Amino acid sequence: LERDLEQYRRDIRFAENRAQDLEGLQRVAAEKVQAALDRHKQAVENKEQSDAECKEAKTDIQQMKAQAEEAKKRLKKQNEKVKMLFSIICTIFFECRERHVELPLLETDGDKTPMERVLTREQDVDDMGLKDLEAAVRSVQVDFSHLPEEKKELAAEDRLIDSKTVEAEYAEQVSELTRELENLNPNMRAMEQCEVEESKLQDIRQQADVASMESQRILREFEAVKADRVSRFMTCFKHIEERINPYYSELTSYDGFTGGSAYLDLDDPEEPYNGGITFTACPPGKRFFPMELLSGGERSMASMALLFAMHSFQPPPFMILDEVDAPFDKKNTSSLVNYLKKMDFQCVVISLKDTFFAHSDSIVGVFKDRSAQTSGILSLPLQRLGKLAGEAGGEVPLTDG
Repeated sequence: LERDLEQYRRDIRFAENRAQDLEGLQRVAAEKVQAALDRHKQAVENKEQSDAECKEAKTDIQQMKAQAEEAKKRLKKQNEKVKMLFSIICTIFFECRERHVELPLLETDGDKTPMERVLTREQDVDDMGLKDLEAAVRSVQVDFSHLPEEKKELAAEDRLIDSKTVEAEYAEQVSELTRELENLNPNMRAMEQCEVEESKLQDIRQQADVASMESQRILREFEAVKADRVSRFMTCFKHIEERINPYYSELTSYDGFTGGSAYLDLDDPEEPYNGGITFTACPPGKRFFPMELLSGGERSMASMALLFAMHSFQPPPFMILDEVDAPFDKKNTSSLVNYLKKMDFQCVVISLKDTFFAHSDSIVGVFKDRSAQTSGILSLPLQRLGKLAGEAGGEVPLTDG
């Protein structure tokens, strides 16, 4: 027991020493953590300060960019104004050259070639750049020394946009001088000019007479074409109007029952082309309804009657019907088959219903040959096979062998 007690005491001392060492390590670690926290706090503050400075710098940059864009816009607008002024000056020089108006110019040693190119139209004013216009304007200088003093002062005070008043004043003076010259100098060639104008007037009258006669001729031809058009249309319309009701009645009759009725009416009989055509169909056992209130099969049957009536005006050698039986029930399909059997022309029918194509003379089928990756065609002559079946005593030979 004493040895154990001594051992426990040594363990306790060792544990106490170990606890003291751990406390020392804990204090060191705490100091390091605190130092790290201080450095992190300082870094955060530095980052916030940097972000603020960066944001402020970005704001300054945006403002500088905006100022630069505004300056560019002002410069562009100013250049446009300068170019407009140069263009006006060049236009004035050109008009003076065209009107043989001599402008007082100052003697300069500069090259006058740029302005000469403008005056001779080697270069169009609208196509010239600012530098070319400036060179042309600066190559000549107008002498304003003989201009009245009040005009000089007015020109110095007024802007270009206010110069219209001065131009109007000069224009009024030019008009007044022109009137005075006309009063002082009578036109000695007035009779000659009058004869020339009378000759022109006579030519114009002859041309007007020819044009009037040509207009009347064209009007007569137009009326003849119009009358012929209406006549042909009414001939076709009356034919279809007479055929539509019996065709529709025959198509819609079934098991001995009377079929329906169908009519065509012109909205404007006097001028057929000014209005439309109303197609009215009354299926068997029903009263008259607007076409849009009929069922899909009833509308399709009415369309078939209208189609056959239209083709009866100029019968075709053959007709192609592409799945016209899609909305039909068995009764309507049977009626359409019976009607087609009575027709004189050949009819090529595309159908997916066996109740329809079973009554045809021949069947042509299209299939996909997967081995050859192409489409194949098979034909089955039902009419010939039916005759052969009758001769063979009821057996239907599918091949010639």
